[in-house]
Formats: sequence, structure tokens, C-alpha cells
Amino acid sequence: ECNQCCLELFKCSKDEVIGKEVYDYSPERQPSGIASRELGSSYIDKALKEISHTFYWQHLAKNGQLIDTEVRLSRIYYKEKAILHAAIRDITLRKRDEDNRILVAKLQSLGSLAGGLAHDFNNLLTAIFGNIQLASMENDIEEVKKRLATNEPILERAVGLTRQLLTFSKGGEPNRKTVSIKEIIERNVKFFMSGSKAGLDIVVDPDLWTASIDQDQIGQVLQNLISNAREAMNDEGKIR
Repeated sequence: ECNQCCLELFKCSKDEVIGKEVYDYSPERQPSGIASRELGSSYIDKALKEISHTFYWQHLAKNGQLIDTEVRLSRIYYKEKAILHAAIRDITLRKRDEDNRILVAKLQSLGSLAGGLAHDFNNLLTAIFGNIQLASMENDIEEVKKRLATNEPILERAVGLTRQLLTFSKGGEPNRKTVSIKEIIERNVKFFMSGSKAGLDIVVDPDLWTASIDQDQIGQVLQNLISNAREAMNDEGKIR
């Protein structure tokens, strides 16, 4: 049996509902990726055991419209037989508001990330211009080469930041490669410690495995850790 609200929700007549299974008005799979029949069966079993059970469900109206709903299954008895009563609430608007809030939160996070990357990029450009200016003031060709060579690791870091921006613009999927953690730590930490009065001690287990990581993102993590440590120690002592 069903009421008028059910017919309005599914955009159909009573004859088109009575005798049907819930899966006839559901997509093949739920948003979780699980088959509707498999997931629905587990919810029905749970409701029959626990008297009632509430869950999110996506229905499919006769006109092909997907409907976000909140379903409460309750076990009741009719003529001494256990049956299920389903109270279905249309939460499409509520779900849309929730999705919008999540989107806003993601945009705010991306804004903070972009701001941090822009700050780091500005620091790198400042260092590059500084080295070029110092090189232009040198008369000794070897000193000029030395100054310009200093820019190489800085430029590599700048390219890495650019790759990060491209990664996030494509949805944030990491660009993973299998690399040596020891090399990643040594290269990044030594670079970020340059110019610091604090000592540096890198200790790596000789049996440390390689890892599948995004080198640029891990480099960003190491930069933040080192920067915070240097600031907290006032560039004194030793970072291990």
C-alpha cells in the first residue's frame, strides 16, 4: 500500500507502484557505488531485526529524475505478520544546501592553499632576482657563475610549485612516483635550511623503503615543518 505523497514523489499512478519492489524505483547503484539491491537488502534485514532503521537513499522517479531521500524503515505487525513500513522524506533541497556548503568550504581551503603557494612563489622569485643582481655586480666570471648556479635549486622549487598549482586545478589528484624518502628529505631539508644558523642532523634508517608519493606535495610539507621549526627555535640549536 502507499499514500498520495508516494505517488507524487515517484511521478506515477497507484497501479504502477503496488506490487513493485523498491528497486524498481531506484537507480542500479546508489551514490556510494554499491548496487541498490544489495544495499537495500541489508537495510531491510537490519530493520526487521532492530524494529526501525533510518538511512539515506536515492530514488528514481518514473520520469527519470533522481531524488535524494531519507528513509525510515519500521517493523510493524499486520494480521500477526511482520511487515515493513517505509516513511520516505524528500531531502533534495537539503542535500543541495549541504553540497553547496561543502563546495564553499572546499573553495575556502583552495583559497588558503593558493595564498600559501603564492607567498612561497614570491619568496623564490625574490631569491632568484637577488642572486641575479649580485651576479651582475661581480667582475669575476667564476663568481658570476657561482651566483647564477645558486638559482638552479630555487628554480626547481618554483617548477614544483607550478606543478602543484596544475595538480589542484585538475582536481587535486597527486602526481605519484616511487622515490627514495632519504633523497627527498635530504634535498628539501638542506635547501630550506640554507642560510640558517641552526644546525642540521639527518638520520635515516638504511633499510627505509621507497614510497609512492607526490614529490612536490611532500616537499611542501617538509618546507612548512622546517620553516615552523626555524621560527620556533629562532634559528638556533639543531634540527634533527
